[in-house]
Amino acid sequence: MTTREISPSSFLKDLPACRVVDVRTPEEFAARRLPGSENIPLDRLDNTTCLALADSGEPLYLLCGTGMRAGKAHALLAEHTACTALVIEGGIAALQEHGVELAED
Repeated sequence: MTTREISPSSFLKDLPACRVVDVRTPEEFAARRLPGSENIPLDRLDNTTCLALADSGEPLYLLCGTGMRAGKAHALLAEHTACTALVIEGGIAALQEHGVELAED
């Protein structure tokens, strides 16, 4: 299966009305995150979690540091569900380069 990606600039057009799942560790998420995103670390994505995420019926935008873990999360979701999921190319680093203001603890 091919990973479906979305560029940061295209993602930013969808931002107000999208569901973002950040698959980084809780520590990484606390240090800097996209406001409004939810943290579900990659190592916690099992069949039950994937089905719960897909149950909403809305597209999921997957985010990590650079896109690698989000790609793995995309593969897990595709294995367990038929939901639409997109990996944000370049991850949180690319969003920051595009001027997105990130939240920090």
